[in-house]
Amino acid sequence: NYEIYNAIGQVVAKGKLESTIDVADLELGVYLIKFNNESKTITKRFIKN
Repeated sequence: NYEIYNAIGQVVAKGKLESTIDVADLELGVYLIKFNNESKTITKRFIKN
C-alpha cells in the first residue's frame, strides 16, 4: 500500500502498490510517498514539476 502527502501533510492519494503510480492529477510541488507492508514502512520525497 502507499500514501502520498502534500507539503502540509494532507493525504492526496493512496492505494495498493502496482508497478506504476499515476501522479498526473497532482499539482506541481514537493510530496512525500509512504510505502507500507506488514513489516516495514519506507518514506521518500519526490518533486513533481
